[in-house]
Amino acid sequence: MAGFFSEAKTITIKSTKPIQEQFSKEGVIYKIKTTIDLGGADIVLPKDSRLKFSRKGVISNGRIIGNNTQITAKERTIFDNIIIDGQWLVPEIYVSWMRLSNENCQQQIQEILKLQNSLIKNTIYTPSCPIHWTPKWDNFSLFRLDSKTTLNVRDTIYTNPNNRPYYRVIDVINKEEIQINGGVLVGDVEQHIFDGNTSHQWGFGVNIEGSSNISVNGTTSMLFTGDGFYVGGEKEEKLGDNEKGCKYITFKNIRSLFNRRQGMSITGATDHLYVYDSEFSYTGAKKLTMPGAGVDFEVNYDTQRMADVIFKNCILKGNKKGLCLLNKKGNGDFVFDNIIIDSSPSFNEVNQQYEVYPFHNVVISGDYESISFNNCRLGAISNMTTLDQQLSNVVNISNSTLSIIYTRSVSETFLRSFNIKDCTIDIANKRFFDQGIHDTEAPKEIACMFYCASVVNIDINNCNFLTENTGLKSCFTDTDRDASICMKNCTLDNPVVFPHYNASFYNCRIKMPSCIWIALRNGLTATWENNTIEITNPSATAISLTQVRGEGGMPLLVFRKNVFLGSIGSPVNKMSTINRDCAIIFENNKYHDINKVESKIYDELSGAFVLKGYAAN
Repeated sequence: MAGFFSEAKTITIKSTKPIQEQFSKEGVIYKIKTTIDLGGADIVLPKDSRLKFSRKGVISNGRIIGNNTQITAKERTIFDNIIIDGQWLVPEIYVSWMRLSNENCQQQIQEILKLQNSLIKNTIYTPSCPIHWTPKWDNFSLFRLDSKTTLNVRDTIYTNPNNRPYYRVIDVINKEEIQINGGVLVGDVEQHIFDGNTSHQWGFGVNIEGSSNISVNGTTSMLFTGDGFYVGGEKEEKLGDNEKGCKYITFKNIRSLFNRRQGMSITGATDHLYVYDSEFSYTGAKKLTMPGAGVDFEVNYDTQRMADVIFKNCILKGNKKGLCLLNKKGNGDFVFDNIIIDSSPSFNEVNQQYEVYPFHNVVISGDYESISFNNCRLGAISNMTTLDQQLSNVVNISNSTLSIIYTRSVSETFLRSFNIKDCTIDIANKRFFDQGIHDTEAPKEIACMFYCASVVNIDINNCNFLTENTGLKSCFTDTDRDASICMKNCTLDNPVVFPHYNASFYNCRIKMPSCIWIALRNGLTATWENNTIEITNPSATAISLTQVRGEGGMPLLVFRKNVFLGSIGSPVNKMSTINRDCAIIFENNKYHDINKVESKIYDELSGAFVLKGYAAN
């Protein structure tokens, strides 16, 4: 094509002759050297021609209709008050080719975008200066991108104050092979006119729906009435389909700040979503509509599923809520690697402690094959299930820092398991409160580090616990169902360690001021084996059994090969009043008084014995 035009005939368009008569030959280079005023007329360009603009060449006031037409021009104004139609072959498109005015910026930009052609690769460059635009009621997008387009945003795009319930700076709908690079997109959340009966929560920076092979790189999206970035799609016919959602969507080095609803929302069927080296922070800090999350996975329909989701090297801080995983059914694997989630707990001046709401950090609700966190700082993790939701098969957390796991359920659905390995559990100088996922309930203080109302198994291996001056007041672990909590190779230096129900400990170092209180559920077994248990204050007993609850057969508590350190009078308190029978087995345990030069070894209780509700020593 370049060789063809290098030998093609060149015709210079004269302003003194009838314009259409001069555009009469195909395959010709038409040179524009001065201002050509079309006077409101339509000009049809001959097939396979090229417009070549010299230093002062401009076409104004009319409509030009391309016919496989090319353009050669530098980055300056070449169109003024022009409507563009037809088919064009322009690999490099400059928005500044169109004269932009404040009152007509949106329409003029959309005219220049008509040069896009999905049959070739297009690269669009915005001006190296700010753009100001106002969405209209019948035209709510600024950049509507076609397939095979790269958009390079080279400066800031400001959204003027408006009363539109929804608008999008960049719109990608049912397209493919698009790349968006750079730029700062700014919404109008601080000056927006919230009138009418709608919530005005759909003002987005970047909107991607029903598209594939889309990448966004180095873009900042901030201060929008809705979301900084949105990924969605229409309702699928059946669960597992992804005919109307998104595939292979990549975000890298993006920032989403001070938006009103979410930093990023993913609401439609999605396969292969990758987010790297990005930040989603301060959602709800200016103005808020719920849930106010840094990142929110929340499909609109039960038939939409998500799979192969990877977030790596990302920060979510200062949001009303951090990460929400609220999908409903049939989702695949989600991986979060090197993620910092910090929802900035509030500081209580009276108690001089931080107050944390678990539903403000990581919220998990729905059906997933697996969710994995590695090398993350997570804060509190919460889970809530409702009657129409199934829960994930497994949540894996490794090499990370978290505080508590708090789960609630109003249904008979269960989370299969939490696997926590090589982590730090940090609850120092914090108090924890439940206010529900939508903050509609009165705050209620949480007394447990692991409260497992809807979890089947929690497995904790090789973890360290930071518990100085903890706000947890009554227990260490708690379950409200037939759940199992198993801890291995952990260090617990906590002044309030009260393992409840089916909590088993292996190879742990446990320190407490007085004694362990045990409450068991019928039909379950709790095993303590190869632990070192240090009683720091003199105590009459090492273990006090407080209650047995639930349905099923008699529960079993097994103590095997443990070492008890400290001044204790008896390994178990058989005076406790309990509601049900309970079997306790002691095998090969040792009891040392660390306050004496020579350790005193108590006689081992051998075999099994049964405590009854009315039993006494």
